[in-house]
Amino acid sequence: MTQLLIKKDFVIDKINKEITIFNVDNSMFYSFNESGSYILEAIKKGFNEERIARILSKKYDISKKQAEKDVNDFLKQLSKNKIISFSRQKKARK
Repeated sequence: MTQLLIKKDFVIDKINKEITIFNVDNSMFYSFNESGSYILEAIKKGFNEERIARILSKKYDISKKQAEKDVNDFLKQLSKNKIISFSRQKKARK
């Protein structure tokens, strides 16, 4: 399973329902709407991509397939801007 991680070189602030992120390394500022902010909050809580898509599908009354695509596209943009990274989790042995 892949774990999503928000990188540590950022100052993150939440104003109302929107998150803003400031990258200390390159002085870039990012602002996210309500749905983008929800995805970032879910990542901070340790939710994986599938769980985020399932919740967004219900929250915004869209198909699971559309939610998966939207979440995947958003995560690609976050990764491209070096806001998140992906980490492979080892399965626990029984």
